[in-house]
Amino acid sequence: MDEELNKSDQGEIERPAYCSFIRAGKTYYIPIEYLREVVEIEEIFPVPLAPQYIKGAIPLRGEVIPVIDIATIHSPSLASQDTRILIVVDVLKESIGFLSDSLPSFVYTREIPEEDIIDLNKFFETYMIREGV
Repeated sequence: MDEELNKSDQGEIERPAYCSFIRAGKTYYIPIEYLREVVEIEEIFPVPLAPQYIKGAIPLRGEVIPVIDIATIHSPSLASQDTRILIVVDVLKESIGFLSDSLPSFVYTREIPEEDIIDLNKFFETYMIREGV
């Protein structure tokens, strides 16, 4: 990344901001510019024939949001733990939600391992079910 583009008015290099959340003991990071909101959910409605990592969907402000359990992608044998926190992100003009074991935190650093940062564009293209496919 071009360091010149990330300098503040004082000439210091800005640190990227991430939403950090934990699922099944692993910490994940989402670039904060994708974060839409964090919500507590009451019920997840099942989606017939959906892959294991799609736990269902929820209605949210007039939209249907798919609920993703990222832990089942990395470790399919993990039992689904009951959680009520959903990290909602907007990517490619769509909204998706990631289950989280607790409220997220926000970090400002360059010290995060690349493999722990969710590349949302790549994730969406790789794992989401597209209409008509």
